[in-house]
This record gives sequence, C-alpha cells and structure tokens, in this order.
Amino acid sequence: MEWRYSVPIDPELLQKAGVFTLLPARRHQNEKIPKEALDSLLGDFRKFFNDGKESKIPATMTPDGEMSVFILPEALPERFALASRLNAVAIIHDDVTEGLDATAAIEQSRDLDDSLDPTFSDKGKLGHHTGAYKKLMSKYVYELVRMDREVGTYMLDLYSKNWTQKIHRPENLVVSTFDDYVRKRLWDVGVKPFFAIVEFASGYRLTPGEREMTDTFLELLEKVAALMNDYYSYDREAFMNRTEGVRIFNAVNFFIEHESLSVEDAKAKVRGLIQDLERQFLREKEEIFRDHPNLSHDHKCYIEHCEASIGGAHYWCAIAYRYNYWKELPGAFPDTEPSTANGGESITNGPNSICDKPADIRNHEPMHAEVNGELNGKLNHHEKRKSDAIFLDRINGKEKRAKPVEDGKKMEESIKVLDDSVIQAPCNYIRSLPSKGVRRILIESLNEWLEIPKGSQETITLIVDLLHNASLMLDDCEDGSELRRGNPASHMIFGQAQTINSATFLFVRAVREAARLPNERSVAVLTEQLETLFVGQSWDLYWREKVLCPTEDEWLEMVDKKTGGLFALLASLMALESSSRVDYELDALVTMLGHYFQIRDDYVNLTSRDYSEQKGFCEDLDEGKISYCLVMCAQKDKGRADQIMGIFRQQASLGHPKALQRQIKEHILRLLEETGAMEATRGKLTELGKMVDAEIEGLEGIGGVENPLLKLLVEMLRV
Repeated sequence: MEWRYSVPIDPELLQKAGVFTLLPARRHQNEKIPKEALDSLLGDFRKFFNDGKESKIPATMTPDGEMSVFILPEALPERFALASRLNAVAIIHDDVTEGLDATAAIEQSRDLDDSLDPTFSDKGKLGHHTGAYKKLMSKYVYELVRMDREVGTYMLDLYSKNWTQKIHRPENLVVSTFDDYVRKRLWDVGVKPFFAIVEFASGYRLTPGEREMTDTFLELLEKVAALMNDYYSYDREAFMNRTEGVRIFNAVNFFIEHESLSVEDAKAKVRGLIQDLERQFLREKEEIFRDHPNLSHDHKCYIEHCEASIGGAHYWCAIAYRYNYWKELPGAFPDTEPSTANGGESITNGPNSICDKPADIRNHEPMHAEVNGELNGKLNHHEKRKSDAIFLDRINGKEKRAKPVEDGKKMEESIKVLDDSVIQAPCNYIRSLPSKGVRRILIESLNEWLEIPKGSQETITLIVDLLHNASLMLDDCEDGSELRRGNPASHMIFGQAQTINSATFLFVRAVREAARLPNERSVAVLTEQLETLFVGQSWDLYWREKVLCPTEDEWLEMVDKKTGGLFALLASLMALESSSRVDYELDALVTMLGHYFQIRDDYVNLTSRDYSEQKGFCEDLDEGKISYCLVMCAQKDKGRADQIMGIFRQQASLGHPKALQRQIKEHILRLLEETGAMEATRGKLTELGKMVDAEIEGLEGIGGVENPLLKLLVEMLRV
C-alpha cells in the first residue's frame, strides 16, 4: 500500500527497546495531533469529574510519543484527534478492571457497563464517577457518529459488545488449557473494536461482506495483541501482585503455574507463540492477496494498516510509561537489578535507554494510577446492587408483602393471601423484552440541567417505565399486534383480558409512586397528563377505526397528547423536583422530541429491515395505522391516498383483519414513494432534527452546562 502519513520506526530504536515483532512497525509523522488530543482529554476529565484527580501525564504517553502515533500510523489528520481520545479511553477502561480481585473486577465491570455502553441499554443507577465517565464517552461517541455515521455505528455496536460486555465472569476466570486462556483473554482485550477505530481513523470503506471475510483472518492479530500485552505487562502485574495482592491474569503466569516454568522460560515461550502467530498471519495475508486479486483498494489498505498497528503496538508496549512506571517505585526490585527480559537494554535505566524519563515526566503519576484508582475505590458496588434490588422490588410492589401461610396450618388458624404474581406476570414479561430505553436516557440527560435528587430521579424513572409498559401492552391489544420487539406480544401469551387488567394495574402503581415524590403537586400533574394521554390515544384509534385521514395539524396535536405527552410528563415531574438555579424552559424541546420520535417510528416501520424482523414487514399497514407518511400522501395526492384508505376499509370490514399480503403492502409503499410522501417525511425528520439540535444548544448556553448524553441520544435516533 501507499503509506501517506507514516514512516518506519527506526530499527535501532526497536532493538534498544527489545521489540521482537515480525510485523512492520511505523509511526505517524504528525505527533502534535494526538498530544493535543490528550490535552483535550485531560481537560474533559477536569470538567466532568471535577475532583482534582486528573493527571498531567496520561497512561498512553511514552518518551517517544503518544500511543496513537504508533498504533494509528495512517490516520487521516482530520480524524486523528478523536481516534486518539477513543484509544486513550479504552486504556483507562482496561486499567480500571485490571488488577482487581475477581469479585471486584466483575462488580466494577458491571458498573462500567453503565458508562461505557453508548447504546444506553436499561441499566441501574450511576455513582458520581461512573456518571462522569458516561458523559465523557457520550461526548466522544457523539463526535464519532457525527463524523462518520456508517463506520461509527458499526464501531459502536462492536464497542458495546466487546469493551463493555466481554468482561470476566467468575467462570471465565478459571482456565484449564491454554486455548481456554486465549479465548477468555480475547474477550478481555477488545482488539476487534480497535480495528473498527483503524477503519474510522483511516477513512477506509469496507462492505459488511469484506468485514466478515476479514474477521477470522484478523483474529490472528487479536491473539498477537492479547499475548503481546501479557508479555510486556507481566513484570508490572507481578509487582502489583507482590506489593498490593492484586490478581494476575496473564499468559506468562499461566505457563509458570501450569507448566512449572521459570519466569524467563515462560516469557520465552510466550514470545515464541507471538512470533508463530505473526508468521501465520503473514502467510495467510499473502495467500488472501494472491487468491483474491480483486480485493478493493480500501480492503487491502485496511489489512495492511491493522498489521502495522499491531507492529507499532509492540513498540509502544515496550516503552510505555504505563508498563514501566513501577520500576521507579520503592521495592520494585528487592533482590535483583531491573529486568532486561524484553531482550534489550533496561527500559528505565542507563544512558542509552529510550525510556530515560525527562524531568517533567518524573514528577507525575500516570493517569491510571490516579483517575482510575479513584474510580476503583469510590464506587460502592455492594450498596449499588442492594439499591438495584430495592428498585426492582418497587417495580413489583414488593416493599411490604404478607407472608404466605405455612403448609400444615389449619384453615381456621390462617388467613389465605392471594399474591400479585398473576397480575405481575404480563408486566414482568413486557419489561424483560429488549428496549432502547429512550425515556430513561431522556430523564438522565435532562437531569444534567435540572439537578433533581437521586431518589426523585429513580421514582420518576419508575413512573415513566410503568406508564410506558402499560401503554405498550394496551397498544398491542388495541392494534392486534402479535409481535413486540421480535417476541410474542403480551396478550399472545397471557390473553387480552389479563393483559388489559395488568396494564391498568400499572397505571394505579404509577399514581402510587407519584405520591412518594416530595412535591405535593406531583399526583395532580400525573393525573392531568394521564387524561391527556388517553385523549390522544382516543383520536388515534378513532381515525383508524373510522378510516379517516386527519390534517397534519390535527395529527401533530394527537402526537402532542399521546407520544409527546409522556415526554412532557417526565419533564414536568422533574421540573417540580429541580434544584437548579437556572430556569430551564423545556416545553419546546419535549414537543419537538415527541414529534420526531413518533414520525421516526412511523417511517422506520415502513423502511427498516431491523424493524421488520422485530414486528413483521410494514406491520403498521396490517392494522391500518394512520401514519405521518399517509397524512403527507393525502396532502400531495388525494386520489392515491384514497386507494390506500380503500385497502384499509376493506381490511376493517373483516372485523379482525389478517395481515395484508406482501404484494399489497409493496403497492402501498410504491404509492407513498410516488406521491413524494416518503420524501416529505424524510424532510420533516431532517427539519425537526435541526430544530432539536438548535434547542439543545440554546439550553446549554442558558446554563453553561454541556449535555453530551442528550446530543448522543438524538444522534442515535437520527435516520
């Protein structure tokens, strides 16, 4: 490939550092960008954590440059800074879970899921540091998706599946064979998301087929990265184990324990395994290039860049302060001189050492020793789990529960108590289904401005969950929907009568929860908004049952009462509990979000493959839903809109209509496209998206508080 931005690392430097890789090692020629990016990262740490624990020397720095100089040698200048910050955050995440005992590592990782999961799945409550970490990640992921939505979304998916999900569980910490160890270690290292950063940073364009073709092949480099990290990290881990009692999960240690090898022999074995994997990679790469002469230019360059990235990572690991700072600490070498096990000179000592630290570095601790130490120490995981259990009990109404009578008691000596398990069953089922958690995220993000107490936030979140789940159960009954999020709808399992009864029960529960809030107006606000919600739903049902098409203004008013009503409710309840000195006016924002969310939902129901897999192909057409797309069609071409309404009338005449044939649905879609209704819908979403962005920026300006969580939420909903 043509190397546009990088040059080979000086072989003499590689030799001095003891680097033994067979892969090419290169360095980006622009070393200023990642250094400035790290300065920006530290500024964000100060802003979001605000505890004075940020460090001046990040864990990604070396005396010869910042990490991304070596692992992203071909990064585009305009993407280099963001990619560097993402890499640094990954290192921080690794440091947080590294060195903890098994139980603490699992608990810390679960809590970090809240902060590191950019898709914001349904999580628990956040402590100060985890919440701050989430703001930091939201900011960077937002920038990523805005810069390159296709690659950014792909990376986001890998990121959440690998860096936040692939964390050691207790059973994963026990291995009996080296293959077991490597498989578990690959989960922990998260190289696959890093390769997506390579794709993003370099601006390459790969098709899903090209990514799939390369995945198995690049697993060789993933294994190299995992073992390489172990090789260079072992001495530090052994020191931490000796001085602090922290766990060691490392290939070198595996061979020491399982094959009774000495430290030096175990390192030599790991080194040999790394080189064997690199040789295999180089052979297979040559075969792929030979057997597939039509590989795209971007595909070839991507493979070459991934190869050079791992080669550069060798050099970074060998000289990084992250792996070598411990050698300057008291007790580092109680009986021996500093190790030269890397095959070269001592990394931290001697006049020719590449890592001889300048004065400005000696005086500072690495970021992971301060910021992540604070993260490790301050989060009370046991209290969090206890709090989660209480939260779930509140959902199920189990805070005070009469105990069932013991078996064998005489009937006259006992009082039978029928519990609420039957009425809770549909509620528990709908809550167990996958969810985007949009309303929960909205509450969390609005609280950046409103500053309501934690207890009130939890109660309002619970109220909104109860109402949302109740509305889903009722909607599926009223619409005759058989699927909900790719699973059977509640009434398909429990029956319509029981599902309706359970949904009604949730409304009662929501009122009871509102009474818990400190502000006495909360119940009144809730009941008033519930009336509005039911009125909005009545018009939606009326137009569908009567097969009438409203005007755009009428349709939007219905959305304000129905979909937007729940957004308005949560904002109103939060405003009552707000302790902010700034008077945030949120009515316009929640109205826009309600419009955007409902119009988007209508649009993706007719266009999204994922939506089709979850609910069926264009399922809204089966129920005769009067969507925004149809309203636009009626505005533009009444004749063709009448065709669609005629199909709906015929379906309605059947009483309980069956699904429309696919050919009929495709005919309706053609009519919507031909009339320009779909284009108008896309235009409306674009317009609303810009209005929401402007409103958020205005609210940020009023109080001087950034809201990256809210920006990311809106960005991920964008179509």
